[in-house]
Amino acid sequence: MIPQEKSAAVTRALQEAFGVTACGDILRLTKDNSTSLVFRIVVRGSPSLLKMILRTDPHARHFACMRAAAEAGLAPRVWYTSVEDRIALRRSVTALNTR
Repeated sequence: MIPQEKSAAVTRALQEAFGVTACGDILRLTKDNSTSLVFRIVVRGSPSLLKMILRTDPHARHFACMRAAAEAGLAPRVWYTSVEDRIALRRSVTALNTR
């Protein structure tokens, strides 16, 4: 389900964010020709969102805004971002609703 070219980057993200190299359940949330792939993953029993940006335009600002919104309490917590790999891991909105 994870594109082969993103496999190593996803493994790095999971290792850095959660100390694991694989997730449990994985469900693709985006469909067709999206500019990003978004997956709901479960790591150690907790749901998270894995986002992979596919477009090649600059996206560092997108990740910075994502982090700023999370730090202000306006968006789910960000566990990991990599501008180079175009990957972000954040808390699932579902997890927020079950606090």
